[in-house]
Amino acid sequence: MALSGMTFGADLVTELKLDGDFSDTQNNLTFGGSETLGWSTTSPISDSNGYVSVSNNKAAWHGSFVTAPSTTNFAITLFINASELPVSTQTEDKKSWTTQWIIGGSTTPANGLKLGLGHDGQIKTGLHEVGGAGINSGSSTIETNQWYQVGLSVTDASEANKSVWTLYINGEVVATKTDVSRTITFSNVALFEGADHTSESSGRYTGYVDDIQFYNVSSLDDAKSIMSTQAARLVPEPTTATLSLLALAGLAARRRRK
Repeated sequence: MALSGMTFGADLVTELKLDGDFSDTQNNLTFGGSETLGWSTTSPISDSNGYVSVSNNKAAWHGSFVTAPSTTNFAITLFINASELPVSTQTEDKKSWTTQWIIGGSTTPANGLKLGLGHDGQIKTGLHEVGGAGINSGSSTIETNQWYQVGLSVTDASEANKSVWTLYINGEVVATKTDVSRTITFSNVALFEGADHTSESSGRYTGYVDDIQFYNVSSLDDAKSIMSTQAARLVPEPTTATLSLLALAGLAARRRRK
């Protein structure tokens, strides 16, 4: 069953499947420029025929929506496999800022959304040139060389003039924050472009990315359903314990045949 387009009452605005190019299945988002990237023709994500391989100084920028996502009730989901964590050359007080942005970057305008990977393995979000905005995944971190579903939703809070920021890893809520509603703009979308306080060699995200989706949602429950469904597309890699059990089962079967 193809799961990528299931919305649970939400509207799929943009889907970048990254199966060899930056085309949008919804014909809603186009990029004004991009650098040469690597493309895989296979993927560990179900209903995907490939993913993009990103190295330093490779990016896409000046993304323009025909119809931009809602700025008050939206969800973003994607799959990442980082080859490395960013390395900071800054002083200790600035080190915590170190992030490789996967969505967002240097051409993102003020109030533009940013989502990326911190030096500590945290997923971090924010608004460009807006201090104090966004949310981090805290104690929930990712490891390198492993695929994860990562997501962010921003939804109206029950309190007037406030929004709920929620971060997800593998379909699970890992952090949430109710904050004053802030102006968010999607007027210029960038991918893999730029970082905060990193050395030159790790200034941009390095690793793999698959299937970036933007949704309009009507509630936080909508967003949670999307994240759960997308996380289910991850094809699990066999663990050492599983491989050991399979080996024991094979040995037992051979003994029975003897």
